[in-house]
Amino acid sequence: MGSEDEAIKVLIFSSVKLSKYPFGDSLLSNKFNLKVECDIDSFFKKNHNFCPDIILIIKDTLSNLIENFGKIRDAFSVPVLVIGNHFEEIYQIVAYELGIVDCIDEKIDPRIFILKIFAHLKQVDESARKIKNDKVSVKLDIGRLEVYQSSRKILINKNEIQLSSFEYDVFLVLAKHPGQIVSREKIYKIIKGTDYTGVSRSVDISISRIRSRIGDNPINSTCVKTIRNKGYMLMVSDSV
Repeated sequence: MGSEDEAIKVLIFSSVKLSKYPFGDSLLSNKFNLKVECDIDSFFKKNHNFCPDIILIIKDTLSNLIENFGKIRDAFSVPVLVIGNHFEEIYQIVAYELGIVDCIDEKIDPRIFILKIFAHLKQVDESARKIKNDKVSVKLDIGRLEVYQSSRKILINKNEIQLSSFEYDVFLVLAKHPGQIVSREKIYKIIKGTDYTGVSRSVDISISRIRSRIGDNPINSTCVKTIRNKGYMLMVSDSV
């Protein structure tokens, strides 16, 4: 395996050359495997096979972030950091609600910037170790549910269910707590690593989409049941 394959893969969205930023040289000299794109929208219009370990969005407007961040979250489940200059409070609030893990001032000391990248990657590694056992298997009324964590695949009766990255994460949390009520706050905390603020509807939207994809009736659910004022529960016919 070559050094490029072993290097940390960093996907960067920036309309300006990295060398123009104080931290640019540090990125270029730390032997990262870098892929730099001008903007989010154009990246996803291309055919690409670059699977990043972390994503940096540099000096993007809030409107662009709101419009395009969903594409990132649907495609990748990795830390996303935004870098800019004098973030307004509303920018930070919206960014964190979207799922951004850090808002960093572009004038940050390059050494601290690199340490922040490694800190976020370490947190991901620690989370991955906690779910090291690859297969989760649960028997549902609609069939056998199998979740393969290394390949991020979900199968029901051996048929793969197509889910976005966040939908997969939500379903995985429920699959690891079969027959138990799991609150919206807990689901959000497990996936994002931060407390739920009460604003984001991402968990509820994902539950609705999961039901649609598996053919579960939201009114009379036999799979993902809403427990009023408490949360959601993955209904099981027999635990394994």
